[in-house]
Amino acid sequence: MDPRDVFGIIVRTIGLLLLLSWAPLLVLSVFARDGRGVLVSFVVWALGAYLLRGAPYLLAFAYPGQSPDRSRSLPSGDPAQSDRPSSPT
Repeated sequence: MDPRDVFGIIVRTIGLLLLLSWAPLLVLSVFARDGRGVLVSFVVWALGAYLLRGAPYLLAFAYPGQSPDRSRSLPSGDPAQSDRPSSPT
């Protein structure tokens, strides 16, 4: 596990904590019809969801010389890549 993976886990954990900690405020703001509270809660929820998905732009900024997670997860000889039709030459 390299530092990029550890950073990704930390980012996802922060995203999960944001979603869980702001859930009650979002529900209370909706029922109280507090527009400002709903807006702030929605923005924090969107940020938490972005972080929970792995924040690819944040990881690319923190580790600029490395490839994204999806391309690193597939080895070069993966049989799933052989399902793609080859282009005629």
